[in-house]
Amino acid sequence: NEIDYSNYLFPSRNVAAFAENIFRIKDKITITPGARFEYIDTRSKGYYYQRNFDLAGDTLLEVKNTTSTQSQRNIFLGGIGVSYKPKQWIEFFGNFSQNYRAINFSDIAIVNPNFKVDANMKDENGYTVDGGFRGSVNNWLSFDVSGFYLSYKNRIGEIFKVDEFSYNIIRFRTNIGNSSNYGIESFVELDLIKIINDSSNWSLPVFLNYSFIVAYYGSSEQTAVEGKRVEFVPQQMVRSGFNLSYKKCFVSYNYSYISEQYSDATNAEKVPNAMFGLIPAYWVMDAGAGVEYKMLRAEFHVNNLTNNFYFTRRATAYPGPGIIPSELRNMYFSLGITF
Repeated sequence: NEIDYSNYLFPSRNVAAFAENIFRIKDKITITPGARFEYIDTRSKGYYYQRNFDLAGDTLLEVKNTTSTQSQRNIFLGGIGVSYKPKQWIEFFGNFSQNYRAINFSDIAIVNPNFKVDANMKDENGYTVDGGFRGSVNNWLSFDVSGFYLSYKNRIGEIFKVDEFSYNIIRFRTNIGNSSNYGIESFVELDLIKIINDSSNWSLPVFLNYSFIVAYYGSSEQTAVEGKRVEFVPQQMVRSGFNLSYKKCFVSYNYSYISEQYSDATNAEKVPNAMFGLIPAYWVMDAGAGVEYKMLRAEFHVNNLTNNFYFTRRATAYPGPGIIPSELRNMYFSLGITF
């Protein structure tokens, strides 16, 4: 019997070869070039039904679409990394690598009335450059600071448009255009007790993770997205906290802040069905405590300590369409026994 809605086969073949080598120049400098070759053969064959209904649920239109497609690609990617370590406690580094993301036919066959995909979508490609420094001092300080630039051509994204059959506003996934991401990422952790007394049974590491990212679309066939911010890329992210411990007891606290971001490439602020639009900035705190005694270990944690109301994503179908609220304050207790 024929399957009622859709039926597809996605046979594919993938053959890859990779090689890299580390060249050590004296004891302080290493150079690591690498290369990868990949052959990709993806195919699809099957059918899907397109149906339109009236308000009473009666079928107005039923069309069976049968497709058979094949795509073959030969991909060569290269990269190189350089490291310089003048002292034992610090290292400077830089990297360059090419990027590639192949489109699978399973990405294109979407069964969702509120979401459609461009059947002529192309593969993504680009490159990444990054550099910075990192290191650690004894066991009381560790750090990592880097800057990066990420370039993508034919970047895949989502815009909203009017469907030519239902005349409803839908998400449309296609090659938006060329995009650029650049920014800094940093992490530092300092143990406020170990810095004074390295042999103390007490420990109080305080950490901060901060990133600042600028991401925007450049040239594009989609005029509505030129110069707009790339979706799902908040400009600022902060994560910080501490973990106070004494022998086998601990108390922890974490704070996270995410700045506002958009859920589609046109940077729509809001639409009536809430499928896309601005995701406002939010912050959330978590806390926990635990103790271990002989064979027993007990822990108690509280997520969303202040019971904030926020959301991080939007859905086009079930359980939406619309925003998906995050969890309110929740707590859990665990008890473990080690034999």
